[in-house]
Amino acid sequence: VNNKYAVNGVFDSIYIQASSGLPQLENLTGTLKGSNESGVIGFNTHKGSLYFPELFRAPYSINKLTGLLVWKELSDRWQISSGSLVVDLKDIQTETKVALTIPKNDESIFMDLQASFGNAPDISHAPEYYPSTVIGEDVLSWLDSAFVSGKIGQGDVLVYGELNQFPFSEGQGVFEVLYNMDDVELHYNSEWPNLTN
Repeated sequence: VNNKYAVNGVFDSIYIQASSGLPQLENLTGTLKGSNESGVIGFNTHKGSLYFPELFRAPYSINKLTGLLVWKELSDRWQISSGSLVVDLKDIQTETKVALTIPKNDESIFMDLQASFGNAPDISHAPEYYPSTVIGEDVLSWLDSAFVSGKIGQGDVLVYGELNQFPFSEGQGVFEVLYNMDDVELHYNSEWPNLTN
């Protein structure tokens, strides 16, 4: 049986179901060129959506997604990597580089993700972007009401490790989010006045 194939074409308004930690994507548009061994996907999507059901509460509306994703099949795993993936969401803009190692057995997916984000004019929308399924209930409840107003000028995210260990609370990997905020009003505690600036 010959399992070889080659593809070269354009796709428009494609839907991809979430699977094994990978996201659900809707209304994808772009190009595809490759074979059973390797290939590249070029994204040029407008008005789509992105959803990680294992991490986040709801899908993100994508205003624009551009960039390249490259895949390669090896004997025991798939490797997927990107150059710069630019995503313009409803409330924030991001630029991401990611490398995934997806084993062909039951081992966990390994992710190396470096992302920068910014131009978030209203941090009261921050709860939409928390990985809510991996944050403790008390912390999540506080975060949901903490950021009353303000804006994020620039921030960075780093995820490095096996995804079945995320958020790496015992040091098995790295999950880091750093950002600068301006004009912030913070609701720290209901018995205290809100903190400003």
